[in-house]
This record gives sequence, structure tokens and C-alpha cells, in this order.
Amino acid sequence: MGGEVQRPGRIEWTPDLTMTKAIQAAGGFTLYAKENANNVVRDQKAYTLDARLAQKSPGEDPKLLPGDSLQIDRSAF
Repeated sequence: MGGEVQRPGRIEWTPDLTMTKAIQAAGGFTLYAKENANNVVRDQKAYTLDARLAQKSPGEDPKLLPGDSLQIDRSAF
């Protein structure tokens, strides 16, 4: 877990770990986080996900797998 979260670093994986749970475990977004474009790297492929949508619709909140990397980018504003 890296980028614009309060406490970047490793998050202990559990079978029910989702993107939003990982963000919460890292203390949530910083003031400058780009919440609608989060990058997950899995098996050397990057995927862009929307945490705002995932918070509103649990079906859009993907489960994370061991070894996944989640990066929260900085917003331009």
C-alpha cells in the first residue's frame, strides 16, 4: 500500500481483504488523494480502480490477493 494514504506500508492480507478495507487499514486517504483512480498491480499487470464507486457499490470493491500492490496517486487539485 503506497501513495496518498495516511500510513503507507504493508497491510496484512486476509481472505476478505478488499481495496476499500486496505485503504481503511492504511488510515484512509490523505487530503491530496485521487480517490477515483487507484492502481492495483497483480502479476505484473496494472489495473485502475475507483474507490469512490467501490464505497457506494460493494460489488465494485475487488478482493485483493497476496502479493497485490495498491498505489494511491496524488490528485492534480
